[in-house]
Parts: sequence; structure tokens; C-alpha cells
Amino acid sequence: MANLDPDSNLNSDSEEIVPEIRWDATDPASPHVEIRRSSAKTPILDASLVLSSQGIKHWIEFDGAQFILTLEEQDRARALENLRAYETENEGFLVSGDAAGVPPVEVYLSPLLHLLIPVGVFFWVGSKPWGDWLTQRGGADAHLILQGQWWRCLTATTLHVDHEHLMGNMLSGFFILNLLRRRCGPGTSMVLLTLAAGLTNFLVALISQQSHFSIGFSTVVFAGLGLLAGIETLHLPRHPLGGLRRLSPLVAAFFLAVLVGIGQGVDIKAHFIGFVLGVLLAPVVPRVEGRLGKPFWQITGVVSVYALYAVAWGLAQR
Repeated sequence: MANLDPDSNLNSDSEEIVPEIRWDATDPASPHVEIRRSSAKTPILDASLVLSSQGIKHWIEFDGAQFILTLEEQDRARALENLRAYETENEGFLVSGDAAGVPPVEVYLSPLLHLLIPVGVFFWVGSKPWGDWLTQRGGADAHLILQGQWWRCLTATTLHVDHEHLMGNMLSGFFILNLLRRRCGPGTSMVLLTLAAGLTNFLVALISQQSHFSIGFSTVVFAGLGLLAGIETLHLPRHPLGGLRRLSPLVAAFFLAVLVGIGQGVDIKAHFIGFVLGVLLAPVVPRVEGRLGKPFWQITGVVSVYALYAVAWGLAQR
């Protein structure tokens, strides 16, 4: 099909105008071979990126209802081989339309199971005349942690300076734990984040001066942010050209951690060590969910975390 401008004027000095030809992939006379067709643009663009990365010349056309990917017959075999390799490599990661399998963003109540621990301890400590004594007994004192009082690594995450400190951690914690709930059960997240937070406070004690003392649930929150970023990075469809796009959830979460995790009076080491440990635990989630994702095991995980905190606080009051 040729498109000529009827208003164009030709004279004897003008060069011959060769009209631009747009081949229809459904035309038997077309030298182009159709290899992909979709009503959605994304899978066609993904296939186009694969072919571009291999230097295969191709065209994307639109017939009014579907996007069509075509190329020359001589490149057909090599193109199909590369596309099959790409799809095989990314099996389980590629997202397509309604079959994406991505859980919807909803508001879950299960994160409250985790947040109930610091909230309960906050009001319990505040109601006691010896509340300051309990804070001193449960805070992350680096010197005492290294002397063997391991329970402080956990009890410190349940203590807060005031209502503002508590509310800030609870709101950010609920938001992050709610997003985590889309990828794993409450038992899985509680066990992994408790482990990450406890190990974080121990590592902070190890690298800090012995006078270091800290409290707050933010260690769990930043571990949750790292865990969420790691999980979403693993679930992101693999990009044929790689680069930062493949790591975009992790990069975005890191800069969010920088934005909110640095300031006067905050434990920067705890924030970023917690974030890193959360990221490192992300590959564990699919394995745990695959084996222990059933309700019985999730309930067991929640109860186990409650029991661990109860033991830790029991030891703190000796």
C-alpha cells in the first residue's frame, strides 16, 4: 500500500519519489513473517527487546485490534530459538495479563498479630511503676548483650521512648507487613523478621561501643522493608537487557531506607543492617512457603514467636 501526497509538485528536476511501503503481515505477498501476535502491547515489546538484544531486525505493527511482531524469513529460525530460550529461562517469572498470578493489594488484618507484641509491651511497661527499670532491663545494651544477655536483642524491639515513637513504627510497620502478606503468611514473616531483628541487634552490639543502648521496633520495620524488596525483586519478570531495571524494587527500597532511616537520634546501624539481613532472607521465603505455607504451620510460627518473646521478657526480669 503506497501513501502519496496529492499536493506534492514534481518537475523535471525533481528526483523520483519512492513511496513508503507498509507491509501487512497477513498479506501472502509480504516478505515479512509473523512470529508474535497479541492484543496486549507488553509481551510484544518484551519479545522485541529480546530480538533487539540479538541484533535481529524486526517490525511491530498494529492492525487496529492486535499488535503484530514480524521479521524477515531468513531470521525466523534464530528469532524463535532466542524467544524460546528467553521464555524457558524466565518460566515462573514472566507476567502476562490475567494469568500474572500477582496477588492484589489488599488490607490484611494478620500484620496486627506481629504489631500486637510491641503495642502490648508498650502499655504493659507504661502501666508499671517500675517502667524505667523494665526499659533498662530490656533495652539493647551492647555491653550486656556481649556478656551473654541475648534476650535483649529481642526485648529491645518491643520498647519505645514515647507514643510518637510507637505510632511511627506501628504505621510504617503495618504498611510494610501488609505488603509482605501478599507474598508470605504471617507465621513466615514473623519468624524471619524476628530472626533478622535479633541478629541485627547482636551485630550492632558487636560493632558499636559498649556504651551503645537502643530500643524500638524500627529494626523489625527495616528488616521487613529489606525482605519485601528482596521478594519483589525475585518476582520481577527478568528483563532481557538486565541492568538496574531488574533490581528496581531493591534500589527503590534502599533509597526509601536512606530517606527515612537517617536522622538525629536514630540508630542508623540497626536500620541498615536490618535492611540488609531482610534482603538476604528473601530467597528463603519461597522455600518456607512451599513446605510450611499451610495454616497449621503459619499458626505454629506465630505462636512460636509469641513464646520466644515471652521467654525473653521472663529472662529480662530475673
